Amino acid sequence: MKYYGQLFAFELPTSLKLINLIKNNNIITLSDKNLISEELGMGIPKIETLLQYLEICGIIKNKELTYLGKKIIDMDGDYDFIEPLIYYGLVKNPEKNGHYIHSSLVNDTLYNFWITGVETIEKQSLLKENMSNNIRKIANWDKLNGVALGTLTNTQNGFGKMGILEKIEDKDQYKIHSYWIEPLIGAYILYDIWDDHQTSMGINNIVNDKYNLGKMFLMDEEAVKETLGEIQALGLIDIEKGAGLNQIRIKKKYTKEDILDMIVREV
Repeated sequence: MKYYGQLFAFELPTSLKLINLIKNNNIITLSDKNLISEELGMGIPKIETLLQYLEICGIIKNKELTYLGKKIIDMDGDYDFIEPLIYYGLVKNPEKNGHYIHSSLVNDTLYNFWITGVETIEKQSLLKENMSNNIRKIANWDKLNGVALGTLTNTQNGFGKMGILEKIEDKDQYKIHSYWIEPLIGAYILYDIWDDHQTSMGINNIVNDKYNLGKMFLMDEEAVKETLGEIQALGLIDIEKGAGLNQIRIKKKYTKEDILDMIVREV
């Protein structure tokens, strides 16, 4: 259930409060959950669900904050960085702890509509299309599907402010938009998905591959290339072209943790 079965929606502001409470209490125990329940005014089942989301996003591990979790606190509420970082944690490759339903909704269904030029889509069409992606035969997929859509579009508690899916007022319709990430966010993601023995990554792969920048953020080739140019200007990647090459290399002297430190210095 940890990686797909959450019937409560992810709530970004509440989760940020929860992260701060975890920091203050160090380790999550049953007594900590009771304290959190009192502080946040919600029941233990919902708290446990939010903790599962935070684990999926790589913010907590083994009942403690990860380096990412600590740095999100240090970002001091700057949603331009915090929001896409946590969004990425949900929609990345499920084999690397991404959330099955959120990931499918974005990388498969939403991207496929967007890449074919669809700008406005009916809610039911989106939900129906994502139902066909239940290849694992996950129970309650229909309910989980609706929860994931609500998380993506909620402007108060979810990722609606990113604008990837913008609800049309008084209609069960959404407008689809690309989201251009900050170059440091792009760099962090590239470093995070980079395999230990990998030497290069094709730019076409960054644009078109599942669980890469293009699909996760609905960025076309122009947007990806411009972002890669900005990342190169920061000295975090090399872009190699010519002689049949069209690829990038990361700088081995940096780590994804270094990039989180850079983000904190920028906020």
